[in-house]
Amino acid sequence: MFSPAPISLSSDFLQAALGARGGFAWWYLDHIDEQGNGFVLIWSFGLPFLPHSRKRPTAGSRPSIALSLYRQGKCIWYTLQEFDPSQVSQPDVEGNLKIGDCSFQVERRETNTVGAIRLRLAAAGEPSPLEGVIEFEGPSVPLEKSQTTEQHLWTPRVPRARVKAQFSQERLAEAFEGPGYFDGNASTVSLLDQKIARWDWARITFPDETLITYTSTSETDGAVVGGAWRTKGQEIEVPAADEQKLEAEGKVRGFYRLDAPERLNLSWGSDEYSIHYYRLIDDGPFYQRYWLKAVRNGSSAGEGIAEVVCPRRIDIAWQRPFVRMRTHAVQGGNSPFLPLFSGPLDKTWSRLPIYWWRA
Repeated sequence: MFSPAPISLSSDFLQAALGARGGFAWWYLDHIDEQGNGFVLIWSFGLPFLPHSRKRPTAGSRPSIALSLYRQGKCIWYTLQEFDPSQVSQPDVEGNLKIGDCSFQVERRETNTVGAIRLRLAAAGEPSPLEGVIEFEGPSVPLEKSQTTEQHLWTPRVPRARVKAQFSQERLAEAFEGPGYFDGNASTVSLLDQKIARWDWARITFPDETLITYTSTSETDGAVVGGAWRTKGQEIEVPAADEQKLEAEGKVRGFYRLDAPERLNLSWGSDEYSIHYYRLIDDGPFYQRYWLKAVRNGSSAGEGIAEVVCPRRIDIAWQRPFVRMRTHAVQGGNSPFLPLFSGPLDKTWSRLPIYWWRA
């Protein structure tokens, strides 16, 4: 059903995912530098992390945008905003669409992909929205078409992107520039129905290459599938089955008891990679995000981001009030505590009275 190997996304598959109950489609862009400054942006339909995803609504009925800004490895601005479908245009496979006052333009050229994103995101209890301008460009990775019966596709688009971004609000001004990564996921079945106990994904950018690791663990027999891929330009290198050895070392555990390896050690031919899960930058009961630091062959240094997802922990009844506190429904009906967890993450308590008064 899902094998974490890069496969291209077709228009037919995207439309099937958007119309499927419990399906999803998202486009993911990130950047992080050696000081831990950067961002993660996800624009999506049917994001599994939204509250009540266990009801398996159609993907097209739940458009959303998630944005996290980081300074020195600490999240300083966060939002997960869900929009009414009437505020959203029809997407294409590249991720071109409009969501509310935000526009996403991605053009896949002969050898490169170029992106231009404009964001205007409201913040609970704030007098003005966050404005964002993001531009990225990098070599397009050609992907094989699906020849089997996969129902969940992972499509790395630009593993070696160059990103330039600016974000501003009344009390915030951030500018980022450097290496980034752009990919997507789409599925015609719910994440809960894929029998995945967990998935572990990571990308690390070195001066001359980007390394990606992606594994999923079966819920039924504990089998692990996936591995590592790397690219220096347009071609993504797919290893032979016996060419790699990936081992986890130690354990890092978050507040909600979700864990990740302290270090991944990868042997690939004559290359040795040591990937350190340097800092936990987003912690939850079903999802974690890490800032990575890595070394190749004892000398070349790289930075990156990792994710850990445990599908069976998603949208459990006790979590919903807390997930709702972190989810900003643009059409209204939000938690009275939304300003504590959404928007700028400093002075959150002082924004509560303003938010309540306006409500």
